Amino acid sequence: MRTAILSPHFSFNELTDSDAFPGLVNKNRLDASAYIGTLTVLCKDILEPVRVKFGPVVIESGYRCPALNSAVKGEATSFHLSACAADFIVPGHDLDDVFDWIRKSRIPFGELILEPGWIHITLGAPHTWGRKRSWSG
Repeated sequence: MRTAILSPHFSFNELTDSDAFPGLVNKNRLDASAYIGTLTVLCKDILEPVRVKFGPVVIESGYRCPALNSAVKGEATSFHLSACAADFIVPGHDLDDVFDWIRKSRIPFGELILEPGWIHITLGAPHTWGRKRSWSG
């Protein structure tokens, strides 16, 4: 099966993969097919500006079906369940610098969290709450 391209630098497969639970990837992708539009917005409005500024972005976690979210011990109300969130790293760049740039940018995020080892970001309104919230985890 050919993978869908969501934006110039991100694919459906990237946003629906799981290295930790490969047995759940097919289920995850099947469920994620209902969220192609939201995943496209996440890639174009949130992830592409980061990619343009810093270079390649590695997605650690994107969409999660309920089974995958449970397997990774995600929160029951996680925005990953509705394709509104991504966890990522930017190889060769300090996450603090990437986080600070995003926080000050015009990227329309809803939630921005600097976690130990990755950045968590969500879509803003109308997908999540209307104001930006950011903090270091």
